[in-house]
Amino acid sequence: MSLVRLTLNNFRNYTEATLAPAPSFVVLTGENGAGKTNVLEAVSLLAPGRGLRGAALGDMARQGGPGARPAEGRE
Repeated sequence: MSLVRLTLNNFRNYTEATLAPAPSFVVLTGENGAGKTNVLEAVSLLAPGRGLRGAALGDMARQGGPGARPAEGRE
């Protein structure tokens, strides 16, 4: 099975993003903090388990976006 399209909405540091990878080898590059690992985490959620980092689903919402949990000690 191959990934044809991945659409992210309010996921980690992405407000909105759509990726349509080529059917061959894919390389993610970018500066530290650009969101490369977040893309891998989103893809990992398509397989059984708790994702790449094992985070709770509520913790994956973009900070400040809809569905985000308040930070510890703040509301």
